[in-house]
Amino acid sequence: MNQTVIKGKEIFTEINSNLLNSEKEILVISAWFTDQQLLDTLIKKAKEGVSVKVIVANTKDNEKLDFEKLSSVGGAVTWVKKKGYGMLHEKYCVIDKKIAFHGSYNWTNNAKRNNSESVIFTDHSETVNQLISDFNTIIAKSDSNNVPNKKLSFLKKIFKNTIKKPQNENEEQKNIEYIEKISEDQIDKVFNSIIAAEITQTDVETVKNRGQKLAQEVSGDYKTLPNAMNSLYHLYISDNNSTNEKKEKLIKKINDKSREFILKINAEKDQKINSHEIATIAKKNDLESQKNNVVGNKDVLELKNKIISEQKIPNLEGNNEDLNKKKSELKVTFIKPAFKWHEFIPLSILFIGLSFLMILFYSSSAYIMLYSLDDAIIAISNGIQVNPQVFLADALSLAFDKSSIAGLYILFFVFIPFAIAYISHNKKNTISDVRTKIKSFSPYIIIFLIDTFIAVKVSQTINEIDFLKGVRANTMDGFYTYLTDVNFWLVFFLGAIPFIFVAILMNKLIYFFIERTPEIEELKTKQEINFVTNDIKQIDEKIKSEKTILQENEIKILEFNNQINELEQKLIYLPNETDKEISTIINETNNKEAIINNKATLYINEIENDTIKISATSLLNRISAFLEGWDEWLHSQFAYQIATTTSQESRNIVDQWLKENVKNLNV
Repeated sequence: MNQTVIKGKEIFTEINSNLLNSEKEILVISAWFTDQQLLDTLIKKAKEGVSVKVIVANTKDNEKLDFEKLSSVGGAVTWVKKKGYGMLHEKYCVIDKKIAFHGSYNWTNNAKRNNSESVIFTDHSETVNQLISDFNTIIAKSDSNNVPNKKLSFLKKIFKNTIKKPQNENEEQKNIEYIEKISEDQIDKVFNSIIAAEITQTDVETVKNRGQKLAQEVSGDYKTLPNAMNSLYHLYISDNNSTNEKKEKLIKKINDKSREFILKINAEKDQKINSHEIATIAKKNDLESQKNNVVGNKDVLELKNKIISEQKIPNLEGNNEDLNKKKSELKVTFIKPAFKWHEFIPLSILFIGLSFLMILFYSSSAYIMLYSLDDAIIAISNGIQVNPQVFLADALSLAFDKSSIAGLYILFFVFIPFAIAYISHNKKNTISDVRTKIKSFSPYIIIFLIDTFIAVKVSQTINEIDFLKGVRANTMDGFYTYLTDVNFWLVFFLGAIPFIFVAILMNKLIYFFIERTPEIEELKTKQEINFVTNDIKQIDEKIKSEKTILQENEIKILEFNNQINELEQKLIYLPNETDKEISTIINETNNKEAIINNKATLYINEIENDTIKISATSLLNRISAFLEGWDEWLHSQFAYQIATTTSQESRNIVDQWLKENVKNLNV
């Protein structure tokens, strides 16, 4: 279901557009219908074969349009008379039994251009069906003979392009509701309508009888009608020379209407002033709210700037100062330490001595493992006494006696423990994780295993020689037996203890010279300086970034200050602006009052001096009543054909008279 409220000038657009899109049926009911555009649309749709039915109130206002044109192309127009104090007041339209417009909107020019109106557009089927049922009920109850007096139609055509038709009382009342647009023309229309309503209270039966009597006197001679019209016109003029009682009544109505105008414009003035005062309060609250928001934003930025300027930047600058000091310290020229002879000489003596000891021990052990058993077997077989020991003093000479290769092998075998000792120096590694510690102890583990192997082999060789000599009853069986052998432990300790001390002394000698090598320290220092320089650059960038933020915030704070000043200026000038607006409203109201009073005075003078403008409507009503009586006598005395022809000729004479005399009407 689609249901919306339409207001203002969109109402006409929506109604006209949906009428043009209709395909089967249009039902219209409007108490007042004076909009020619909408009537033309209905005529157009009727010509296209759409069923068009219209219900309007039987009032003079609705005679402004020629509904006969709609009837002539197949449309149906139903006129509803006023009943007692009640009248037709409905306004709706149903199109193709699908959609409807229902609301306050009369199909009038004033509703389209001036009035404040609203309608509901709906396609709710139940609502549409109820409106259709209501429409049919109104048609069923209406009188089919209830149509406007068509005798006036030919007279209206005469006045159509020459006389400005006065608006009906309801239309004038709506104009009054729009006092803010009041003009002298509008006041004239209202005052003229008051005068016209008063002076047109004509005794229709008397004028009708006058027409019958004249027709009888001249036997229906229509040639006498111009003189009759002159008499009727002059009679109308004389009737406008109102009695004092009638003048007083008119003057009272003019004064009452003037007071009504003034009351309305003053009420409107009070309403406008009140609206301006309310708007001023709202505007003041809005400006103060805007100012508070700007002040809040400004305070936030000022707090951020305070933190940046008093905390962040000083902290960063302090860090940079520390780094620059460290950098300066690192740049100090490396000073080579003094040569410490008191350390170097003992280290060297001990290292050389222990190194010589290791050469003797490991060469002896190597020879014993490789050649002692074979030498012992040969010696025993030759009857030579053999006494095996854990250390063989002439091991190197014996090896070279065998061959130079054997001697060199025995000699270079000693390089194994020296290589391990060199690898074992710790390089002053500052990392203390478990993996590094295991790595630093690995050379000692290796030399331990090598010494264990050498001790086993040497003690085993000695044991086998003793077995060959008969000193031992059997050879050693199992590793446990070696652990109980003195020879094993002698070989193990004689090899392990010198190695440990040689490794320590080698490590000390290496770092004794490393510490006196400036290139390494300089490289290390340069690397540290690079790291510190990079840290300084990063902090400088942060400081620069914070200062940029600080500057941007300062600019924003200036902008906020400008906004605050502007808002404060607006708050200062707001009362003056309101006073000016109120003063303008009061001046406009005073001007309108002056216009109303001047116009009222003018019309009252015309009433008092019998110079009231003649109302074309009043004259038209009298002529219509006169001709009605004239026609009744003709049809009562002559045959229908003769009476109709004579009546038409009579109308032609009256038309001609109106054309010639209408310019004399002061309208």
